[in-house]
Amino acid sequence: MTLTSADEPPAVVWLHELLDQADFAVASRFTFEPQILSMRQHRLAGVDEMIAAASSAGADQIQDLERRLALLAERHAPQLLTVMGIGPDTAVTLLITMGDNPERLHSEAFFAALCGVSPVERSSGSRQYRRLNRGGDRQANAALDRIVQTRLRFDPRTQDYYERLTKQGKTRREIVRRLKRYANREVFRLVRPAQS
Repeated sequence: MTLTSADEPPAVVWLHELLDQADFAVASRFTFEPQILSMRQHRLAGVDEMIAAASSAGADQIQDLERRLALLAERHAPQLLTVMGIGPDTAVTLLITMGDNPERLHSEAFFAALCGVSPVERSSGSRQYRRLNRGGDRQANAALDRIVQTRLRFDPRTQDYYERLTKQGKTRREIVRRLKRYANREVFRLVRPAQS
């Protein structure tokens, strides 16, 4: 036996009417008239234009900052820009780490500790090895890492060195540690020439 609306209790009838009203409200909320839709599209087109203008302005600002970094690097240490893997951003980062007075860095080992690439003895049972110092300037460490990664991709001498050490059983981490220390030594000698 099915109940008709006349046979249903008043509470059930009220619930059905409430559900019908909710369905109508939801349906009307998501149906767009063509005029409203075109107005929304027009507003969104304006937003797209604003985003494009901001993006263009941001790109112009980035190019301006890159140009200024290149000028700073050329003015203070042009010899760094001639080395494979060192661009203006990396050179400026390393120069900032050295500070205004590179003569205060009395040795290459001191600069390595300052950049966080000095070796630290690390042993585990019978195996002895070294890891990089976790201290130091993290930005300088990242700059040295960029130099090493660039050289691993594009410098044939570095690639040959990597292959030779891999055949000796060294891990990538150990090889990168050595290459970072070498890059550190090279930067130190370029910025602070040997005292005669």
